Amino acid sequence: MRAEVLEILLKMQDEDYKIFDDRLVKNGTGNPSIGVRVPDLKKLCKDIASEKYGEIYDFFKDIDKLLKENPESIYQEEHLLYGMLIGMGDMWSANREHCLEHWIPTVMSWKDCDCSVPAWKFVKSDLGYWYPYFYKWIGSDNEMAVRTALVVYMYYYINDDFIDRLLDIYSRDYSSFPYAEKAQAWGISVMYLKYPEQITGLFESKKLKASTQNLSIQKCLESYRISEEDKAELKKLKIKNTGRKKNDSI
Repeated sequence: MRAEVLEILLKMQDEDYKIFDDRLVKNGTGNPSIGVRVPDLKKLCKDIASEKYGEIYDFFKDIDKLLKENPESIYQEEHLLYGMLIGMGDMWSANREHCLEHWIPTVMSWKDCDCSVPAWKFVKSDLGYWYPYFYKWIGSDNEMAVRTALVVYMYYYINDDFIDRLLDIYSRDYSSFPYAEKAQAWGISVMYLKYPEQITGLFESKKLKASTQNLSIQKCLESYRISEEDKAELKKLKIKNTGRKKNDSI
């Protein structure tokens, strides 16, 4: 099944997009890319998912084998397709968990994470089951695994039942993992939209690292959903002279 999918992906290649995407993503694992646009990947994902579950399962098996035996040979688009497919099809939670155990530790980039997590609607349908599963990745020494957990919580758990737990998770220090810290700041800015008083209190408490607080506030300032008046107050909560170098990566 992998061979069939790879043949399709290669036909979708856009060389100009590949140059742009390689510069943007700055893949840390060194895996090769093909240059397939995300909308085309999503369409292929739906096409595969429309087949019998066995087709998806065969693809998972082929990629799992490569992840174990020859991970450097996997194209970034194949890994991303795997991630999106985890959210497709009629699968038992245990089967999805099995796939996640292979996929999360091998996430190749922020794009790999951020384009896959929105497809995981199964999380929303059983928040209680999935909360502890993703929580175990929060303490991982794998930067992208931590980012993935933070992005999952941002997408699916910002509600009254989980806000107190999220405030604890997002107030921790992830600054040793730049891409996790960026996800932390992103999540805090999204929480501000629904829980401005709690997030303002978090900023005022100075629990966050200075770099994280400033990055979180900057994300808030970039939002068109926050009033100019609130943005003016947020600016006052920035911490000066952190010594952090400017980095426009996601």
